[in-house]
Amino acid sequence: MSDAGRKDFTTKAKEALTPESQKSTYDKTKETVTDAYDSVASAVTPNSQKGTAQAFGDDFKSSSNSARSDANKAYADTKADATKSYNNAKADLDKGAANANHEGQGIIEQAKELVGQAAEYLTGSGSSTTGTTSTTH
Repeated sequence: MSDAGRKDFTTKAKEALTPESQKSTYDKTKETVTDAYDSVASAVTPNSQKGTAQAFGDDFKSSSNSARSDANKAYADTKADATKSYNNAKADLDKGAANANHEGQGIIEQAKELVGQAAEYLTGSGSSTTGTTSTTH
C-alpha cells in the first residue's frame, strides 16, 4: 500500500506492463506527470515519515535505478575498452603487415640478385662469386 498522494504500486505495475502502443496520449502524459510527482515525493519525504511499504518501494526503486546506472556505466566502460583494444590490435596488425611487406621486398630483391647471378653463371657471362669449383669423378 502506498502513502497518501503517492502512486499506488499496482498502478505502477499496470503502467509498466501495458505496452506503449496500447496507451493513449492522455495516458502517457498522465504517467509522465504522476511519475515525476512520485519521484519528487520519494526524494523529499524522509523515510521516517513514510509507511513501511512505501519506504521499501522507494528504496527498491532507488536501488534499481542505481543498479541500472552502474550497469550502463559498466557497459560504456567495457565498450570503450573493447574499442581501444580493437584499435590497438588493428594498429599492431597494420604495423606488422608493413614490416612484413618491407621484409618481403628485401627477400624479393635478394632472390632477384641470386637469379641474376645464376643466369650469369649458366651463360658464362659473369665471374663466379662462390670461389668453388666442382669436379666429377
